[in-house]
Amino acid sequence: MKPTTLIVSDVKYSALSIAARSRAKIQSAEIIYAMNYKTPTLLLRDLIAKKPEVILFSWRQALIDILNVSTTQKLRVLRTQSMLAVLIPDHLGISTNLQFEEKALLNYVDYYLVTSDELFDLYSNCPGIPRPARVLHDIPDVDLIRRVRSEVRVKEQSKASWVGNSKWGINQGFNDHKGFYSVIKPLSALFESHDECTKFEIIDSAIVRKSNIDVLRIISTSSVLLQSSVSEGTGLPILEALGLGVTPITTDVGIAREVLGMNSGLIVPNDPTVFHSLIHQERMEPSLSKDDAIEIFENYINSISHEKIHSEVQKVNTAMKWSKPKLLVEIRIISKWVFRFYMNLSKQKSAT
Repeated sequence: MKPTTLIVSDVKYSALSIAARSRAKIQSAEIIYAMNYKTPTLLLRDLIAKKPEVILFSWRQALIDILNVSTTQKLRVLRTQSMLAVLIPDHLGISTNLQFEEKALLNYVDYYLVTSDELFDLYSNCPGIPRPARVLHDIPDVDLIRRVRSEVRVKEQSKASWVGNSKWGINQGFNDHKGFYSVIKPLSALFESHDECTKFEIIDSAIVRKSNIDVLRIISTSSVLLQSSVSEGTGLPILEALGLGVTPITTDVGIAREVLGMNSGLIVPNDPTVFHSLIHQERMEPSLSKDDAIEIFENYINSISHEKIHSEVQKVNTAMKWSKPKLLVEIRIISKWVFRFYMNLSKQKSAT
């Protein structure tokens, strides 16, 4: 039986895919990983063969690359068989006044979704593109969070943790988007300069990639989880922290205000000294108990779990023609896919 909904993500171990798998479980959708395909045309061939009613590209670059290297005839077959949708989970496009390629993409697909109220407002006010169809919030691996939460682990009352990728966005021209060098490194130096201050565990996927369960276990032993980003579509670590009964301290990004609500005192500027002060304040007088944090998490997950990827959404716009790049660009795109395919294959083998 053909899948009703198919979600295209990047690679199995990414944060993007954690959210995609969680949504696929609720939606009873199939999920495939673009980096398991050697070229965009091989991915397109599989999408055509599966004939789903809706294809949601949670990794939108996969669709951009398909459009750049595929024939008009094959794209017409895909569009005839399936409704094409894109999920915007970050600020990459909006941060550069909507790059030409992203603008063209959002005018090509049948509709697109965003992962936070903030992104919905930003994209709704962008000229030259349709409004988002709706918000489809990211969901962490709830079952795994509950499993780790049930384990007996000792929480260190003077331990903070940070989870992220210090090099995120560099390929798109962004510098220190996760606040690693402007906040986390100076904060670490502050901790080290004070006797009996705070133990700090940094989990930087740009240096070493840990499994999701290992990351969750590290967070679960912390008293606070820090998020220092300039922007986030969601910011899964703050949800993971709450689900584990750990207090998040975060910049005003992504879903922070949606989730924390009355606990907005946990939202701070990108300033290491402010983070440092609040961490000490939380040690003396915690804003949230473990049970309070878990309750916030469970209520939030319940509130967004009903959201669906619908096949009956009216087309937001009439599809525009896609401007094909020059041959050299096509060769560069295919070369990149081949490289990533073998890198991913190598990582999968090393993991086993």
